Amino acid sequence: MFRFHLQSVLQHRRRRCEACERVVGRATAELVAAQAELQRLQEEHTAAEQTLVHCLAGGTVMRNVQLHQTYREALDGRIAAQHRRLAECEERLAAARQAYLQAETARQALETLYERRWRAYRREQRRAEQLGFDERAMRDVARRLSRDRGTSGGSA
Repeated sequence: MFRFHLQSVLQHRRRRCEACERVVGRATAELVAAQAELQRLQEEHTAAEQTLVHCLAGGTVMRNVQLHQTYREALDGRIAAQHRRLAECEERLAAARQAYLQAETARQALETLYERRWRAYRREQRRAEQLGFDERAMRDVARRLSRDRGTSGGSA
């Protein structure tokens, strides 16, 4: 019966890879969400600028122009914060990918060792089986020879 002495380590490394995959997935989802939010804020900023231009061109009351300007400046701050959040997400994703690559490399090394040991075990099994066949064949030949000698030696 084949037994890989590092099976528990291999299973641990497989679980580690799966966990790292989940982390990469979450980090990717966070990045996509951060990108979508940035896009939304930029569109909102563009709309606010257009509204401000229309207010200035249309002779809107200065108080309303100041409110639109304040709102646009607030959006600028939110966009800057979103850029920072996006950079953090990219860093987390890069770190998660790096951790996954390390876990995958460690897992593959053990998988390769497992495969080598399995092939060696199978070779040994086939060799032992062939030896068994050879021994049976030799016994059969020896039996036939002794029977043939007994038969030919008794009649002469």
